[in-house]
Amino acid sequence: MLDYVARHQDILRRVIEDYERGASSAILDTWYKISPDAQAIADPESLEFRATMTTSEVIDLVLALDRGLISMYDQLVRRAETPGLREMFENLLATERREEIRLMRMQRPE
Repeated sequence: MLDYVARHQDILRRVIEDYERGASSAILDTWYKISPDAQAIADPESLEFRATMTTSEVIDLVLALDRGLISMYDQLVRRAETPGLREMFENLLATERREEIRLMRMQRPE
């Protein structure tokens, strides 16, 4: 599970770094008038991981984090004012949705 989370974070880091290198300064300097719903994203520090948790329970917590990111990226896509910015968040959204599917496939009854 830790390998999955580490790989997932590495994918997101690479996607964002690629945009930082290739995006115009207009996209990188964009500000939103209304920020996404911060409550949609679970604070990792608020999640209660216990040594006695099953794999399914851990996956459920990680899915909660992923779903928060999906919600945020979806909001940002809908509010994007330029095609370039919309494309960037659509790609992040697609990446998160693929990761969510991959994680759900890992979940098996114990």
